[in-house]
Amino acid sequence: MKAINYIYKCKDCLPKILRTVLILLYIFPNLFNAQVSAKPLPPSDYHLWNETLIRNVSPDGNWVSYLLMYESKKDTLFVKALESDKLYSFPRSRQGYFLNNSFICQRADTLIIQNLKDGTLKLFSGIAKFKISADNKYIALIKKIENSSYGMLIKDTEGKAIYEENNVKDFQLSDTGHQIIYTSLSKTILTIKLKNINKTDIPIKIMETSAGTLPKFSWKNNTVAIISRKKDKVFLYSYNIKKQLLKECPFGSSLPASLNMKISYDAYSSILVSNNGSKIFFRISEPIQKESVDGDIVEIWNSADKRLFDRKKRHGSYNSISKVAVWNVNNNIIRQITNRQNPELFLSGSLSHAFLYDSSVYEPQTEMNSPIDLFAMDLTSGEKWVIEQKLSGDYLPQPSPNGRYLAYFKDRQLWCYNIDKKKPLPLLENNSLQFFNQNRDMPGNASPWGIAGWSSCSRYLLVYDEFDLWQIDVSTMVLTRLTQGREEKKVFRISTPLYETTPPYHEFSNSPSLRLEHELLFSVKDHNRGMSGFYSWDRRNGTREILWTEKRINQIVKTSLGEYIYLGQRFDSPPAIMQTDGKKNEKLIMQSNPQHKKYLWGKASLVKYNFEGKQLSGILYTPPEFNKGKKSPMIVYIYEKQSQQLHIYQNPSLHTSDGFNLPHLLSKGYFILLPDIAYEFGRLNKSVTGSVLAAIDTVLAEGNVDNSKIGLIGHSFGGYEVDLIITQTDRFATAVAGAGWTDLISSYLYMGPTLSRPDFYRCEFDQLRIGKSLFENKNAYLENSPVLLSENVSTPLLAWTGKEDRHVNALQTQEFYFALRRLNKEHVMLIYPTEGHNLRNNTSQEDLTLRIQQWFDHFLKGSIKEEWMSPKID
Repeated sequence: MKAINYIYKCKDCLPKILRTVLILLYIFPNLFNAQVSAKPLPPSDYHLWNETLIRNVSPDGNWVSYLLMYESKKDTLFVKALESDKLYSFPRSRQGYFLNNSFICQRADTLIIQNLKDGTLKLFSGIAKFKISADNKYIALIKKIENSSYGMLIKDTEGKAIYEENNVKDFQLSDTGHQIIYTSLSKTILTIKLKNINKTDIPIKIMETSAGTLPKFSWKNNTVAIISRKKDKVFLYSYNIKKQLLKECPFGSSLPASLNMKISYDAYSSILVSNNGSKIFFRISEPIQKESVDGDIVEIWNSADKRLFDRKKRHGSYNSISKVAVWNVNNNIIRQITNRQNPELFLSGSLSHAFLYDSSVYEPQTEMNSPIDLFAMDLTSGEKWVIEQKLSGDYLPQPSPNGRYLAYFKDRQLWCYNIDKKKPLPLLENNSLQFFNQNRDMPGNASPWGIAGWSSCSRYLLVYDEFDLWQIDVSTMVLTRLTQGREEKKVFRISTPLYETTPPYHEFSNSPSLRLEHELLFSVKDHNRGMSGFYSWDRRNGTREILWTEKRINQIVKTSLGEYIYLGQRFDSPPAIMQTDGKKNEKLIMQSNPQHKKYLWGKASLVKYNFEGKQLSGILYTPPEFNKGKKSPMIVYIYEKQSQQLHIYQNPSLHTSDGFNLPHLLSKGYFILLPDIAYEFGRLNKSVTGSVLAAIDTVLAEGNVDNSKIGLIGHSFGGYEVDLIITQTDRFATAVAGAGWTDLISSYLYMGPTLSRPDFYRCEFDQLRIGKSLFENKNAYLENSPVLLSENVSTPLLAWTGKEDRHVNALQTQEFYFALRRLNKEHVMLIYPTEGHNLRNNTSQEDLTLRIQQWFDHFLKGSIKEEWMSPKID
């Protein structure tokens, strides 16, 4: 009121209109904020934007760490207090760890210890490696000392030295946190020692050997596996910490050794120790055998080969691929598990059995992943038997944690295989159909919605239907729905843990089990309404809504204090780290890209339309300075289903791999439409075109878009769709196609390097959706090949490709170019000499983005024709 009184007292010296404005600003402080001060978005400011990634939450629930990533690569790691404004930044660091009252990260060779309680900062230079103990009490590090040698230093959480030793080359901490094993070097002698970190006793010498390749360790509970190499010989050891007993693996006298196989040192990361230390899994290799004909002279490709020559060249033949063996430490028996007939495996939860298969057994075939025959091997007795034949190669079985069961889908049924009884039982009885996607928009069998995992007790198997999570009691076959999403078309999926909190990955490991006695967090979405959020579930209370909003919600984590941290965003609102107590009370922790509010920005909304009786959705982006009543040009970007991107915030950039950036083109005054597409197998020419035109007609009915100024753009499969559409209609003023198929016959008879297998599957079962082979429905291949329909094109086309593109061969784009050249059509092709399917180089990306903008500006806005668009006469 004092401010109001002052304004009135000064009425004689202030103009009436100014007094009114001041009063309004006092009463409504945000009245003139928003768009009044916003300005156009110039490319020169794009570098200000960053991507946000929540890294972790401190164990005490009081701090959150997050990473801001910039195109300049000048990334910065931050730690923010959840209940105050305290903020610490760590430029050029990407990953850090909470340790009691401290936060620890590394920048180049400098270790940073930030005390979060008193604010003190400690820096330690020359650090080659650091690890934090599992109990969060100690830091172990390798530090550079004089004469270019290294030493080991162990500190407590306050940075106080606990133990140090010179000439240490490497170490590994125990998974319990109290011990460390390390290698020291003295002249030509390597010594492996074990130290109890929390005790003052001297280290235990495990073994001493002449110097060779640095030993590597794999630790589980009270057992450490050690692998070392001297010259051409590799040794594997087991060290029992409690018994202080070192055993050497008797590989030299084993059956695999008698077949001239050797322990593979290069595959040391594959070593796996069982919980009780009784088994150690490791890789072995056999002598490399040359192919019968030298590939440098001639390649022999037989049409009946199981694996194509190119695949063997890239990934190795079956004799060169390392095999897996297990050492039963107690009885000193070594058993080879995989072989040339079955070179792939996964293990049971108890590590008592291995499951073997060959992903090429049914080659030659036409699907992306071949069916498999699955075998079981008892790792104690060596007994081996068949579990199932012709299982889908797309969905591997899920073993239970206790090692007794195996769950898998086959013949539209979910099966539970009892390993002891060697017998499968159906789990879904007459309810199986809802657990398979009946509306799959690609040819082939209905695919399962998926297995969520096993409970930690192995009694329950968790599976998804389209909307919900279900629990199956494998002992009683009782099926129970745990969530209630179907009624409101909400899709419940168990929330994926943050990267920083996921357990370490091992190639033999299975998916982590679900602890149903604890709370589960669900990411929940309703794409039809553009809603998302997250729910919790527990045995006692069932599902409980924590957050449900018209935003994109992800990166969810629960703190030890019962609060929830998440990342929320909308297309017109940058990502923000938020905190909620689950009772509708929300608090902003960090708002990314605060500069956003200074610039004019577009809006995103869902568009509903109908095509041949199917209800479809799309996203319509409105440019920031659009004036209703004035018709504007529109760009249509196509791929497949895109409406689920509604609330994704996109940074403005000139550096995208396909030259298309929403904020950049919106800032130039274009409407942008991303339609969903309904596919009819074998008739993409009609269904793709019809879906896109139906979406456009719905937008045109609103009266804001100029029907004569609509452009079309797509990349990869979207590029193919662009080329196909312009052979079916002349509705578009121009089009841009990037790296698309144009000739389905040559693309069908092609092998891409990504999978080193024929692209039959792309046409028969995947995106191209013909559903039959070239020889079963030749007409469909002819009628859906843009290059064979080139005479119908009247739309000016800009095409681009990377010259080194082998995923969709660059010749596909060039074929269409030559066809349009022969027919005297208006067409420009851009070839980036050193690029592949997606542009990687910043210079190439910026060049493509600006040329695409210039192309649209000319054909949709009437701007001048750039010199590069005009034909050359020399």
